[in-house]
Amino acid sequence: MVVQLEIKVMSIEFDKRHRILVVDDNQAENDCLKETLRAEGYEIELLSDPTRIQLILESHDLDLIIIEFANPKYSGIRICHGLKKDPRYKIVPIVFLADSLVSSNRLKALKVGAYDIFAKPLDIEEIKLRIRWLMNYNKNWHHLESPEEVLMALARTVNARDDYTGGACGTGNRGIFSVGREVKPSGD
Repeated sequence: MVVQLEIKVMSIEFDKRHRILVVDDNQAENDCLKETLRAEGYEIELLSDPTRIQLILESHDLDLIIIEFANPKYSGIRICHGLKKDPRYKIVPIVFLADSLVSSNRLKALKVGAYDIFAKPLDIEEIKLRIRWLMNYNKNWHHLESPEEVLMALARTVNARDDYTGGACGTGNRGIFSVGREVKPSGD
């Protein structure tokens, strides 16, 4: 009996510098984050005017977005909600900076898709650790196989065994192929 297996080899860019966008109008916090995160090897884009966020998103491939939670000029929640509705940014982690970590703020942030919320004043060591964790998590997430690929590989394996089952696998195989085509994640 011969069974064909498909092996997918992944290549990982180890030297890629992660890009982080910080949207905050507090210059002192921006300077602190910029200096700290650049020292950690990240490329940083600072934006004090959130109306320009679309320009940055179109010209940069971002790995993390940090947004001020509450600002008189804009709503961090609204920005996050809009980004998470767009398939291009759905899996880009978003973290909020907040003056208060009251439960209602944390819940609002999580409900719109934020990964985390950092308290002000900023604890630099904690932020470095959390961002490092997010970058590793996101890198691993991008290298997972899609549901479609897994189902199609299963269908090919069943198809390879069909010769030995006298065609008994054929019906299920067609079903697996059709399901595999239908489960494409949105945006792929």
